Amino acid sequence: MSVAVARRSTLADVIALGKPRITFMVLVTTMTGLWLAPGAVAPSLILSTLAGVALIVAGANAQMMAQNDLGSLIGVLKAMGALAIPPGGKPARSTRVLIAAGSEDPLLPQSRALAASWPEARLLEVSGANHDTIRAHGEVVAAVRSLIRGTRP
Repeated sequence: MSVAVARRSTLADVIALGKPRITFMVLVTTMTGLWLAPGAVAPSLILSTLAGVALIVAGANAQMMAQNDLGSLIGVLKAMGALAIPPGGKPARSTRVLIAAGSEDPLLPQSRALAASWPEARLLEVSGANHDTIRAHGEVVAAVRSLIRGTRP
């Protein structure tokens, strides 16, 4: 491998670690604030503000990535293969499945359809929960724990 290719690869890795799409969205928001600011804003202030915000956001994104436990991430990635549904459309009978959906979740119809086509699955509908808040409900936490233990609540 040549030095030029290695440097390009390292630079691409560093840029990816900074999550450029998220950084760009924050820069657009910052630019909008500067545009809406009363009075004229000096170009040097705009450039220095955008550069500073970009470095702060990219650094924060990289720090969040670095704080993830590598062992846990590797374990999750290795387990992903077991979650794949085979070509026949249904997993092995030994695969325990919990489908949790809230009554306010826009994906509730899809969750019901999946549970109906997957007899080994357990559907848990939580009243009042939406797609985001369902994971904090005690019913879901208890159901996940029982699934891990191999028992039914």
